[in-house]
This record gives sequence, C-alpha cells and structure tokens, in this order.
Amino acid sequence: MRTLALTMIVLMVAGTAVAGELTLPAAIEAALAGHPELLAARADVEAARADARQAGAWSNPAAFLRLEAAPYDGDFWNDAGRIVGLSQEIPLSGRRGAARGVGEAAAQVAGLDLEGRTHVLEARVRRAYARAWHAQQAVVMRGEAGATADELLALVRRRADAGDAAEMTVLRARMAASSVQADLLAEQSRRTGALAELSALLDRPLTSDVTLAAMEFGDELLPDGEATGVRAALARVEAEAATVSLAGRQRWPDLELEAGLRTAPDGDAFDAGLRVVLPLWDRGSARMQAARARRSASEHLADATRRAVSTARQTAVARRAAARSALKMHQESVVPDAEAALAAVRAAFDAGDVTLSEVLQVSREWIDARLAQLDWAREVALAEADLVEVR
Repeated sequence: MRTLALTMIVLMVAGTAVAGELTLPAAIEAALAGHPELLAARADVEAARADARQAGAWSNPAAFLRLEAAPYDGDFWNDAGRIVGLSQEIPLSGRRGAARGVGEAAAQVAGLDLEGRTHVLEARVRRAYARAWHAQQAVVMRGEAGATADELLALVRRRADAGDAAEMTVLRARMAASSVQADLLAEQSRRTGALAELSALLDRPLTSDVTLAAMEFGDELLPDGEATGVRAALARVEAEAATVSLAGRQRWPDLELEAGLRTAPDGDAFDAGLRVVLPLWDRGSARMQAARARRSASEHLADATRRAVSTARQTAVARRAAARSALKMHQESVVPDAEAALAAVRAAFDAGDVTLSEVLQVSREWIDARLAQLDWAREVALAEADLVEVR
C-alpha cells in the first residue's frame, strides 16, 4: 500500500517522469484523471445539461412602442395615438416541457458516452500495461537465459583448455550465447516501445528503470445489466422519441399576447392583442417525418449495438477462459518440467553423459516454456481489457 501511495503521488505531478514501481490501478487512475478525450466528454456533458435547462425556459417578453393614426400634417407626436406595452409568446401543447425532455435525453446520452469513453480508455491502458509488463518480464527471462548460456560457455571453454572438448564445441556454445544476447536486445527494444505507448496514455514519461508490478486477474469485470454501449444506444432511442414528441407539438403555433397603454388626443385607453401564425403552408409534417425516421434508425442501431456487444462479451469470456487454462497448465506442469529437464541435462553434461547439442536443445525448450507462460498471462490480461471495454 505504501508503494501504491507513493506511486500515485508521483503520477499526479504533471510532467514528472514516473520511476520506481508502477501498478496497473495507479496507471489507470492517472490516465483517467486528465486524458483529453475524457475532459472533452465531461465538457460535452456540462454543455448538454446547460442546453436542457435552457430548452425549457420561457422566451423573454418584448417591449414595444407604436404610433397609430399619425397625421401627415400637424403635430406628428401629439396628434397620434401612442401605444406602449409588452408582448409575450405563449407556447401551446406542452412545447416547453417537450423541449426540456429533448435536452434532458441529450444530457443522458452525453453522460453515457462519457462512461463508455472511460471504459474504452481503461481498456487501452490495460492493453498497453499488459504489453509493457510482458516485455519487461521477457527481458528478465532473456537475461536469465543469457546468464545460463554464459555459464555453459565458460564450462565448455574449461573443458577445451583441458583437452576434453573440441574447438567446434566452444564455437557452438559461443554462438548460442550470442544468439541469446541478440534476443535480449530485441526484447529490450520491444520494452522501450511498449513503455512509450503506456507513457503516451499517462501523458508523462516513464523512466527506463521503472518497474511494472505484476497484474492481478479478477472475475468482477462485467456488470449484471446491460453494457454501457447498449444503454447509450437505448438512450439515443429515447432522445429521438423525445424529438418526435417535440415535433408533434411544434405543429401547433405559438400564441403571442400583447398588452399596452394607449395615449391619444381623445383620451387614454388600454389595448390588448392576440397574434397566432396560421399553419397554411408549413404544417411541420416533414419535420415529424424526419424525426420518426431518425427514431427508427436509432432503434435499429441499438439492436445492432446489443448484438455486437453480446458477441464481443462472449468472445472475450471464451478467450479469457482458454487463456487461463493454458496459463494454469504452464504454471503447474510445463514450466516446472522444463526447469527440471534443464537441471537434469546440465548435471548430465557436467558428468559427460550428454552432448552440448542436447543441452542447447533443452535450454531452448526451457526458455520457450517460460515465454509461453508469459504469453498466456498477457493473453488473459488482453481478454480482460476486452471485457472492460464492453462493460
């Protein structure tokens, strides 16, 4: 816990290189805290909520001044009737509530989009972390294989100096050691690239000596209900349905009421008026048709999203189960057997019972078994990242 706390302190300092140990939870939290995509999505949520508040607001009243029956000749101002008053639009058939419903539905879609983007980013961090951790462990394994190859080369050289081994045997042992060293350099290059990918997601550099903590595989990655992507698609259906409702109400024109005080030569009076648009040319039928078509499209897209998410979940679950089985087999059987075989063939070579070729073959099988175990651990992590993305 102390290491995790220190790691988080380092990660929260913008622009500071990450050194020491980095854990997967710390990497996820650092990436989610300030990634531009999430900051943009959070701003979209705030904008949608503000639009929802604005959509249900009354329109502002208008002040007016009119002159009536102003004469061509004479006192233009005093001989005319002057009306000073206010006018106010009155929306009919619940249009304000429908408009507010459209805004609230859009805000819900924006919130679910933020949640979905968060899952996608977390999955990207998990994948990058898994690749970087895999490269880190592969470097360690190649280093151990290099040490073993160097020990074998030193033993063969001593035998050659004593006249018990041919120079060709020394050459083969040296070639084997050089090959392992080349593999180590290749793994170090892959680790550099993987750390660069993870560093970009965290938006801060990772030092070359940073250590990635071992990943912990969990089972609680999927909720019981619908995935966020499906809920977002269903929210879009609701938003389009709200738009259809608003389009229906917009077919009724607004009323405009006005009231004012008249000042005229023949006396003062109170004026009131009513104005309404006559829906003769534009009855809003095309707007309603478009809204219904968009609602239908959103329903089909929601169905497609549900199918795609279901397939992705099933594939990820099956992939994780297969990878876990293979990982368990390598942990419990394959790697222990390979280590036992390497120890046995080394002892037999020391006793002069086997040739160098047999030792090199078993050594390759030993490193291949360990790398395969590492590959399956990465496969489990990648499958879990897929599950997070469709959570």
